[in-house]
Amino acid sequence: MALRSAWIGVCLLGLIGAGLAEGVQAHSKAPKVTPADGSVLAEAPPALGFSFSEAIRLTAVRLYDESGREVELPGRRDMTAAQDREIALPPLDAGLYRVEWRALAADGHPMKGAFSFTIAPATIAPAN
Repeated sequence: MALRSAWIGVCLLGLIGAGLAEGVQAHSKAPKVTPADGSVLAEAPPALGFSFSEAIRLTAVRLYDESGREVELPGRRDMTAAQDREIALPPLDAGLYRVEWRALAADGHPMKGAFSFTIAPATIAPAN
């Protein structure tokens, strides 16, 4: 009985160790994005920027306005692996925008994230 309990304990330790090792494996970190999450901009940016810690495949990028409608992004997507990626934007009106993205890391690990930014042009006070 004691031998069986010891064997079960060793197996459990092995499973826990394997789980910890898997969690420690290097995966690409969340990207640095431009515009920064939560930023308020005086004018619309020309593009969205993604900078990852390793080359990844950016598989999907979607942009939504504050009413939840998807804004069509121009151009074709380049699915080759790259560390830095820019996605051109169409002209955008003032308001809140949400970006949702998905990617595939070099090790096959799927990634996803979201960020938002606001376009709020400064109002010019009338001259006296």
